[in-house]
Amino acid sequence: MVQYQIFLFGLVNLTSLDLSNNSLLSLSSSSDTDFAYTFDELLQVYLSFCSIRQFPSFLRTTKKLVTLDLSRNKIQGSIPKWELEGWEQLTNLNLSYNSLTTLEQYPGQNSLETLDLRSNQLHGPLLAPPPSLAEFYMSNNNLTGEIPTWICNLSSLGVLDLSMNNLSGILLACLGNSSNRILSAVNLQRNNFHGQIPAFENVRLRSLALNDNQLEGILPRSLVDFQSYKFLCSDLIDFMVPWKIPQVVGELGSLLVLNLSYNQLTGSIPPLMGHMKALESLDLLSNKLGGRIPLELTNLTFLEVLNLTQNNLVGAIPQGKQFNTFDNDSYIWNPGLWGCPLSNKCHRIPEPPPSSFADQDDDNDESRISFIWKVAMMGYGCGTVLGLSMGYIVFTTGRPWWIVGKIERD
Repeated sequence: MVQYQIFLFGLVNLTSLDLSNNSLLSLSSSSDTDFAYTFDELLQVYLSFCSIRQFPSFLRTTKKLVTLDLSRNKIQGSIPKWELEGWEQLTNLNLSYNSLTTLEQYPGQNSLETLDLRSNQLHGPLLAPPPSLAEFYMSNNNLTGEIPTWICNLSSLGVLDLSMNNLSGILLACLGNSSNRILSAVNLQRNNFHGQIPAFENVRLRSLALNDNQLEGILPRSLVDFQSYKFLCSDLIDFMVPWKIPQVVGELGSLLVLNLSYNQLTGSIPPLMGHMKALESLDLLSNKLGGRIPLELTNLTFLEVLNLTQNNLVGAIPQGKQFNTFDNDSYIWNPGLWGCPLSNKCHRIPEPPPSSFADQDDDNDESRISFIWKVAMMGYGCGTVLGLSMGYIVFTTGRPWWIVGKIERD
């Protein structure tokens, strides 16, 4: 173990210090020499992955500190108020992936812009951050209670991540209010929120995750309004609403990924979804969707991932274009669904009409045998053409990526 005093002593003009990824470096000491020198010019400190168990005492002398990264260490318990005092110019603080339980206050009360406390053991209600905050990451903790109304006063907030906690109550309407034009990403998934989804009218919003809650009611039209989401071109929308897929979802012509899995969605798949020309991934896994798969979905020429399993879909699977690249896993557990590529269901063989005449039985047997052979040859041809087509697409275009990855691993 190397003590930091040995090499830091006398470096009074130091402005940046990066000792990250040094797991054997000791940065904790109770020595009386800790305050024999100060770091008045130190602006940036990066100490992630250093097995630190408490705040290094030399940080108390850094009055101009702007960025502090103590992520992925072993700091645990409560951080008292006095340990975070004196950093009036602190802009970025990263304490993620530690074992913190409580914080008495946040540092940088007038300057803090980015606060990352993900993956700790923080519990209780949310502590109000400085009004200057632009990015607020508090996911994967044990926070409880409702979202406080002071969240509406964070006029500079651009990213809010409170996912994977035990928060409850309703979603505040101010989160989607058009007056907050800074907010671009909201992640509230895997909590206990209930009630209806507010109307999100913020044109800057690019990413919204509300899955795994107890939300209900009708999906607001503003969420699928083309004008509101013309910039939502590379992000994931995740909802949990026991309702039908609205027809206007087809207006999201720039959306790349749509995940509506593990909900209670009923009704049929809207044919207008075939207008989502840029869509690359469609996941409707584990819902209660029925009816046929719209033929219009074959117009999604960029679609690389399709998951329709665990629904109540019926009828023949559409063929052509990207649909020729999907395998059984895209359709299984839909009892009424048939057609390529479902195993042993490339064609449905109708039963011949019954006959009571003995002299027609032989003819019927002969015709049935002939018909079965024809169907078998057609099935063989279907599989051969499909296999050759998929092989050509994979090895000439490199798509879909998940098939290429599987081949490379094998």
